[in-house]
Amino acid sequence: MIKKILATLTIIFVLIYGLVIFYWRDVQYDPSAQDFVLYLLVLPVTLALLLLSPWLIYRGYRAYQDKQAALEQHKQQQVLQQQQQAEQAALPQKAETQWQTLQVYSAHAWSALGEDQSIIEALQEFRCAELDKELCNAHSLPILSYRIHDLDQPVTAQQDDEQFSWLSIRQQRIQALVQQQLEQHSAVLWQIAEHIQQSTLFYEGKQSTEYRMHPAWINPNAESTDSSSEVLAPQAVSRLDGLHLHLLLPDNLALTWDRQQSEKALISAFQSLGFEPHQFKLDYHFVDADQAYSKTVQQLQQAAQSPTWVTLLLVADSEIDQDYLDEQTWQQQQYIPAEFVASCCVAASTLKIQDLEATQFLSIASQQPDLNEVLMQTAWVDLPQYEAEQPFVLLLDDMKQVKVVKQAEQYFVNTPIQQQHYLLQYDSIGSSQTLAGAYGVLLGLQVQAESMALVTNLKHSSTHILLHPDALNLTQTA
Repeated sequence: MIKKILATLTIIFVLIYGLVIFYWRDVQYDPSAQDFVLYLLVLPVTLALLLLSPWLIYRGYRAYQDKQAALEQHKQQQVLQQQQQAEQAALPQKAETQWQTLQVYSAHAWSALGEDQSIIEALQEFRCAELDKELCNAHSLPILSYRIHDLDQPVTAQQDDEQFSWLSIRQQRIQALVQQQLEQHSAVLWQIAEHIQQSTLFYEGKQSTEYRMHPAWINPNAESTDSSSEVLAPQAVSRLDGLHLHLLLPDNLALTWDRQQSEKALISAFQSLGFEPHQFKLDYHFVDADQAYSKTVQQLQQAAQSPTWVTLLLVADSEIDQDYLDEQTWQQQQYIPAEFVASCCVAASTLKIQDLEATQFLSIASQQPDLNEVLMQTAWVDLPQYEAEQPFVLLLDDMKQVKVVKQAEQYFVNTPIQQQHYLLQYDSIGSSQTLAGAYGVLLGLQVQAESMALVTNLKHSSTHILLHPDALNLTQTA
């Protein structure tokens, strides 16, 4: 632009100078200093401005428009950048899976379908409830139930005992279920009690820290003691402070459960296995149907974070009681009572117990809604068991509902798990669904699979319970 202005000024100055000088020379005019300024300076500049003013105005207007357009574009870029930042902030971040792993020393279950693995076989056969002639509905007609017939004889024998006779039939049957599970775990519990004794001697016994002087240093004539009479140093073992029993019961027993009598029976059972009173804890958890699953997972997670305690988690319920059924059948005519119990003895993955090895491992993957991400982290995306028809996924939800079926399809959509891999547990305990979630978690320990088994509750889709025979090796995913 400057070049154009200078060129225009130069041309005008040359033309004006030429015309004025030739004119003055032709007319023999003697210009004054004022004439030189007026004709040779002011006049060329004025003509140049007159000629350049339209172009300068146009250029100024274009520059103004360009500046406004640049400002508008800058504002749009800022708005677009803010929108992109907001969209990126709104996008769900990749969840970081939280892992807890437990050693499972023993696991047992008992219901009308059988014991332990026979229950899983019965689930595959879709075994139904049986007609119970000892229970009736409001019309005095026999009803269907999931009764454990082998429990009738010990409960009947207890009714002649004064300390049990005044208890409700329901509590008597539940206590009998608990006692049966303790007997199933007796070998493992006895081994744990032995380890606790060794741990107490090594970490807390005075003999492990007390300095003992040889008698000859005090009296040279003292006779040397036999080696058999010398106190042996305690054997170095992993620290184990005790056993923690968590008993999960339905919430409708919270006001009627006789804790004193129940605790007395449990304390007697543990003492017979070699536990001292200060070496075991007992906690009752009365939960409803909405809390059963989450409470069980919570107790397992706490057990994984307790490196010096073994946890015995036990879930039991029985509705085989005519007095209790009379309260239920008027609300629901097609009521099918059941009774069941399941338990597991677990500990943190770092704990080592003498002469006791884990039979399997239980891992909890939480805060991760994507099951495929969990399988990728465990390197279980491609397993031979996916090609077989053997079921290994225990579903705790009611698959008779269309909505639940769609949720299950969405849950497994990106995984190699198919419908033939499902095990349906919901109907196996009839209408006694208060502890269904807790019972299902522990029942999953009975599922036999080559590499891993899975317990799924679609209401808690961000928490996955995996059961595997070998220790877990996690892989990092991008």
